[in-house]
Amino acid sequence: LHHYGKMLWRGMNEKIGADTSYRTQGRVEVPSSAEDLANSQAWVESAKEWAADFEAPLNTRFIQGDELKKRLVDAKTDWPIAGFEEDSGSVDPETGVPVLAQYARSLGVKIYTNCAVRGIETAGGKVSDVVTEKGAIKTSHVVLTGGIWSRLFMGNLGIDIPTLNVYLSQQRVSGVPGAPRGNVHLPSGIHFREQADGTYAVAPRIFTSSVVKDSFLLGPKFLHLLGGGELPLEFSIGEDLFNSFKMATSWNLDEVTPFETYRIATATQNTEHLDAVFARMKAEFPVFEQSKVVERWGAVVAPTYDELPIISEVKEYPGLVINTATVWGMTEGPASGEITADIVTGKKSVIDPAPFSLSRFS
Repeated sequence: LHHYGKMLWRGMNEKIGADTSYRTQGRVEVPSSAEDLANSQAWVESAKEWAADFEAPLNTRFIQGDELKKRLVDAKTDWPIAGFEEDSGSVDPETGVPVLAQYARSLGVKIYTNCAVRGIETAGGKVSDVVTEKGAIKTSHVVLTGGIWSRLFMGNLGIDIPTLNVYLSQQRVSGVPGAPRGNVHLPSGIHFREQADGTYAVAPRIFTSSVVKDSFLLGPKFLHLLGGGELPLEFSIGEDLFNSFKMATSWNLDEVTPFETYRIATATQNTEHLDAVFARMKAEFPVFEQSKVVERWGAVVAPTYDELPIISEVKEYPGLVINTATVWGMTEGPASGEITADIVTGKKSVIDPAPFSLSRFS
């Protein structure tokens, strides 16, 4: 999904005739241990075989010595070896998303904002209407891309979506002359990406889950992610716990829903996490000592406990397709979108959607 998504991104500017901010810049990832290196090398070899199915090779190799030093210029640590994805790219969401939306409009797509969907209606056992706060829309095909709201929305339809909302913090810092370019991931907890405007996106990549009502139902399934894995997860107790018991979990289609009451879900950024990763970045790359924080924000995503997205038909509601729980949204977006379109239209997809089926949780 990542590989195909990146392949589609590489041709996106040409496809839509506009600059999404996407550019190829390469990605360096230093393994955390000898075991991690061996696993990574084995994975790259196996991945090169299936990558050939997309008519786009996996251009990942391992670099060391002077070549690695040039990618990690000014690094204090003498890193011995790293994986290098030569054609990995980067797109800035604040630029790419509006540009893609404008392209969609040019094709005749209508985008409505500030208009919450309350639910769906069926006729003859199939989807017949989408009911919004401003009225119903007749349709036989619906795609739910509700992100963190998907579990709540589907719960009102009697369908369990096992996702748990988690917070993460992000920041942009100013670029400085002589700084390393591209995308860098170090085992010392340093993760940054050069943006099109010369700033750097710097994230701690630590997920925080507020203990809420759903935590007691789903928490045990997520415990294996605590303190390890690709995305370490920690839990916190606060106001969200009390709010979760007050939020409606069922409603009639003529009633005001939580989607109208709250509209936008955001998170307060974790300043401690952001300060720590920026401090580590400056300690490893002293050139960033002159860099300043441009902006900080909190985000919310809703992963599944197997860390795979849900891209699936809903057998109880023929005509309804779900595309949610995509943690790597910008990377996977074009690929997951194409799979979703293929499911709706009945076309055989380049990627088998079976691993992303909702039925895997049955």
